[in-house]
Amino acid sequence: MDYRSQHFPGNEVDDYYKDIICQINMIGTPLAEQAFQILSWILYAKEPLKKRVLLEAIEETSEEDILRPCMSLVIFSPADEVFQFSHPTTVREFLLNSPKFEFKEMLLSRFELAKRCLKFLNSREFESLSVPHNIYTNFSTIYGFGGYAAVFWVAHVREVEQEQLHILTTNRLRNTAYF
Repeated sequence: MDYRSQHFPGNEVDDYYKDIICQINMIGTPLAEQAFQILSWILYAKEPLKKRVLLEAIEETSEEDILRPCMSLVIFSPADEVFQFSHPTTVREFLLNSPKFEFKEMLLSRFELAKRCLKFLNSREFESLSVPHNIYTNFSTIYGFGGYAAVFWVAHVREVEQEQLHILTTNRLRNTAYF
């Protein structure tokens, strides 16, 4: 029998997590918002979040910037270099399903996380990353159109933006009356 089941029978685990979430909420903005962002990223991540990945996702610089606002809900595993829930199953279940979790609206939606991914991929910061030249070929060879799309969607979007800006500017200049 593990420690949790001995000391937190039944709904007491939910009560424990609820208390932590209430403490996080009471620390106020912006740290509480940051904590809910971190919890959202870990909750919905498609793979364990490496240190660099989560720091870049929430635009912070240190391990402490992740751990402090999340109190005891998040830990860093130095061996794997990943952030994770302190108790992966029970924290996840609490955030997803517990009626005692009263701050669901504070979590970022999956749509918001997707938008943040796309925003980063469309940023100058991402564009300036040093990437081996043959990586594009490898993505397309391995993943077909999926690889092409993952690598080049940003270029297509930027070209559309430039075209639309040119059209808007040209139309505005045509419609401007000169005296």
